[in-house]
Amino acid sequence: GRHWIEVRLAGSDSNTGAIGARIYARTTDGVRRMRDVIAAETHHGAQSPLTQHFGLGDAGGTVDLEVHWPDGTHLTYNALAPDHLYRIVQGQMPQAL
Repeated sequence: GRHWIEVRLAGSDSNTGAIGARIYARTTDGVRRMRDVIAAETHHGAQSPLTQHFGLGDAGGTVDLEVHWPDGTHLTYNALAPDHLYRIVQGQMPQAL
């Protein structure tokens, strides 16, 4: 019964990792989570993953994602299915991987 959604962003030519983006995930049950895309090293010296994981617990229904891109634009993607990894290229619709 534990649900999740993962997001991998691809930004513009100068910032393909979308470093500095902020992602909000909201379920139809009202669960809301936020993640910032940052470049940081883990305590093991490895680069942190740019894939953002949102644990949604028992929340049911679909997920709306709101992405605030580093260039100041923001887009909302509605009614995404939970329990999937999505790749979002700036300006395009999400693709389930």
